Amino acid sequence: MLRSLLTIVLLTSFSTIGAQKILTNKNFSKTLSYKEYLNLATKSNLLLAAEKYKVNEADAKISLAKIFPNPQFTFGEASGDITGQHLQQQIFVGVNQTIPRGGKYKQGIKIAKTEKELEIALYEDYLRVFKLDVTKRFINVLIAQMDYEKNSKTNELMQTELKKKENSGEIKGVELYRLQIEAGQILDQLYQSEAELEIALYDLYIPLSNYNKDSSITVKGSLEIPFKKFNIDSIMPIALEERTDVVMAKKRYMLSEEHKKLAKANRRKDLDITFGNNSYTEATNYIGPTPSYQAITVMFSMPIAFSNLKKEDLKIAELQRQEAENEQNYIQNLVKIEISQSYDRYIIAEKQLQIYNSGLMESSDKVLEQELESYKSGKTSFLDLSESHRKLDEVYLSYFRSLKTYIYSLIELEDDMGIWDLEFKNTSK
Repeated sequence: MLRSLLTIVLLTSFSTIGAQKILTNKNFSKTLSYKEYLNLATKSNLLLAAEKYKVNEADAKISLAKIFPNPQFTFGEASGDITGQHLQQQIFVGVNQTIPRGGKYKQGIKIAKTEKELEIALYEDYLRVFKLDVTKRFINVLIAQMDYEKNSKTNELMQTELKKKENSGEIKGVELYRLQIEAGQILDQLYQSEAELEIALYDLYIPLSNYNKDSSITVKGSLEIPFKKFNIDSIMPIALEERTDVVMAKKRYMLSEEHKKLAKANRRKDLDITFGNNSYTEATNYIGPTPSYQAITVMFSMPIAFSNLKKEDLKIAELQRQEAENEQNYIQNLVKIEISQSYDRYIIAEKQLQIYNSGLMESSDKVLEQELESYKSGKTSFLDLSESHRKLDEVYLSYFRSLKTYIYSLIELEDDMGIWDLEFKNTSK
């Protein structure tokens, strides 16, 4: 027991020095507002850029789909006089062209264009999720900063008062150890909040894809966001039409219909047309001499479609269409549920936040002020003051959690509704 008390004494004797060193090795090169951070993340994120490349790839696929089948050049010699009987020989020069039938050429172009629309929808949906993630990281830093600043003030006050008690010599023995234990717990809470702030700051770099250990960034902004009223009845139909994942599901369904049309078109076999010139040499054989002459060849060929007796290709295309339709209906139903859930969470979170904004925080601060006055006048002890501080810190911690829950619920509701009009003031009051 004595050894433990001595250890605490040694730790708390350096508490003021330790507190002064917190964050002093950080040199923030950039302090970004919400819009600045969001724009920087959008421009620099590598995965987001990769998703955008897919849209460019879709453009190239449209160009490829517009390429008509290439003609084939044919050159050859027939009736070679390998017996040396002076027989006639044929030299053939021709061109063969495949003509797609059933509209499959135009259908291929339509599919390529629909695939581009799908890639755009995929990118927009990825961007929607990305913006939500970036915004939460921004909020986490602001909340962590508020918590750290509050704990810093508490620790500074308590360490100062403890130092006074130690220097005055009024308190000794176990009573002094109790004071140091109390101050050590407050310092531990400060270190914990400092660690959480550090983690939140490092998390800012994840969307940026360009971490540099020699430079640092932080953010600025106010979390004083007023309550917003939403009319679900008017927003729900818009979300069911314009939310990015709904649009993505619609494009997948459109693409499945286009592939079904292509499957039908593929059952019409292509036509091959061959046009050529035949040059026949003179035959000097004494039995059947023939003069040289030119002849034109025109041929049409088409496969006999025995494969069309099997209709599995149409069956597969129809099943894929039904699958896409079910997915579309599922996502639309999911949107309704998500909006309803998010709206309820938002309303409840706002009510919880109002508990703190309706005088609870002011009352807590006034109680602490009175405790501090009582302590300075000698009416209460240092332990009573420390206990009041810890209780107030618990209230503030609950307030920060409630504030974070409220803002999270707001941005998640707007995300579910398919709207995004968030603004964070650059400075707090």
